[in-house]
Amino acid sequence: MNYGIQESFMNEVLNDYFSGKSNYNVYVGLGLSNEGASVNTDDFIEPSEEGTGYSKQLFKCNTAVNGVTYNANDIVFDTATKDWTTNGRVIDKIGIFNKVITSSNGITQENYVLWCVLPLNPVETVVTGDTVVLNANSIRLQLTNK
Repeated sequence: MNYGIQESFMNEVLNDYFSGKSNYNVYVGLGLSNEGASVNTDDFIEPSEEGTGYSKQLFKCNTAVNGVTYNANDIVFDTATKDWTTNGRVIDKIGIFNKVITSSNGITQENYVLWCVLPLNPVETVVTGDTVVLNANSIRLQLTNK
């Protein structure tokens, strides 16, 4: 599979992480196996059916050393209240999102912009009662020009 990184993710987020000054609302989500979702597209499907207990989780990185940074803490997803993987699908990728908060006419909205799709290995099957944990230092981001 080919996994994609949006240029905005590289320019706006990683450069800040690598300089130690990130103040973005960055979240990580889980992606279900799906043909066509190997790059950053609208085809990235999360196990977000109502009542499953699934939600994106905050993503913080350590200060980069020699152009490499890792997730600073364990990323713990809520316990599944309903199966997240059905019909032969597995969770085989993660997505990194920018949480954008807008306000208009007194109404506040939260939107998530998918910046990056990364492979998840090993893949996960999540049924009711399971909790997915991405251990600290398990997501590695590197700028090759640093």
